[in-house]
Amino acid sequence: HVWRTTKDRARWLGPAAEERAAPDAPAVSPHWRIVRTVGAHEEVLGYVRDAQLALPDVIGRFQPGPAFHDFAETLATIEQTPAESEAHQEALARLEGFQLEDMASGERLPKAAFRIQLRQERVVFRALK
Repeated sequence: HVWRTTKDRARWLGPAAEERAAPDAPAVSPHWRIVRTVGAHEEVLGYVRDAQLALPDVIGRFQPGPAFHDFAETLATIEQTPAESEAHQEALARLEGFQLEDMASGERLPKAAFRIQLRQERVVFRALK
């Protein structure tokens, strides 16, 4: 095989093409935290590390935060019960108000839908319009 590259990244051939299959993919901040503000107090449920875009979602490694032990049972209920069940809905309500915050810019995604997958130790989230 002869490997060729061109200045047009979309037409790269060979190993270079595999490395950068999406040359102009939008970047996403790698570090986030899941936080809610209650009065002057902040509760940090956890952190998202090494977040990467996997359109339409963002996927990252979950790291428990200071408030995690208060909500561990709630998260387990969400993971183990059917979405239409009452227990599932009540557990979701307990997480009401938690937002994703970009740790670089401090910007929050007020309408981000996130799922914490405890068994896989990851967080999947999507910013909703």
